[in-house]
Amino acid sequence: MNRRLRRVIAAAVLATACTPADPAPQAPSVTGLRAAYAPADGTLTPANAPFVAKTVVSRLRQVLQGRSLLTELLDVIGELKSTSDTSAEGALSVTQQGLTTSGSGWLRLTHICEGFSGHDPPDAKKNGRIQIWATFSKGAGVGSVVWGNFDGCRLPSGAEAEQVVDGDVALDLKDASETGVLAQFDLTWLDTAGAEVPLQLDFRLAGESVANSIALPEGGHVLVGVVTEDGAQLAVDDMGGRWNCAVDTTGEHGGCDRGTGSVSW
Repeated sequence: MNRRLRRVIAAAVLATACTPADPAPQAPSVTGLRAAYAPADGTLTPANAPFVAKTVVSRLRQVLQGRSLLTELLDVIGELKSTSDTSAEGALSVTQQGLTTSGSGWLRLTHICEGFSGHDPPDAKKNGRIQIWATFSKGAGVGSVVWGNFDGCRLPSGAEAEQVVDGDVALDLKDASETGVLAQFDLTWLDTAGAEVPLQLDFRLAGESVANSIALPEGGHVLVGVVTEDGAQLAVDDMGGRWNCAVDTTGEHGGCDRGTGSVSW
């Protein structure tokens, strides 16, 4: 069974009825998230470069975990968008919708997680689920803020252990076609050894590029893009432009260059 069809069937299994009188859900605020990923207003200096590098290296593993979750979520959201036309036959079998007379409303999509194997038969009690909420309006489609939660979601085995995820996520799709998707996670991972690992972070995903906002000790922020997954190559955008940086695996030592000079530590 192909993945798209499987997801639609899984969502239909958990769909329940709603009425136009149901209260519309409230999207979380993404004002702070948007501010964090506004154009950089800080400056990379020899004094703060070690802080920036070590912070990014320490976050890198979580950012890469978050990227894998976001990729899955965007795939699910693609299904939500494809069924947001209320005139489409069968749309209500996949989404929950509350409509007003003006043609605006909300949708909820429930995705059954695929289990540790990655291809288990749909079983929400065993493998958990992801619920995604969105608002929509006539002519504009799905709104820019999409949010939801992981509920005991079992994920395929990663590099270390099978994992179960619980918690909340908010996505900002406002400028996704130009600058990428902004994601904010407040999750807990539970591995098969029983260890809980918090995953509280935000980042921007644009294609294969992932960037993290770093608040500088003296004020302002820079945006750090991960060029290679081992963290050795970073692209740091500050208010003066882009630095291309090479750092060691701890962030303790490295150097950044651009046309106007260099920073090393």
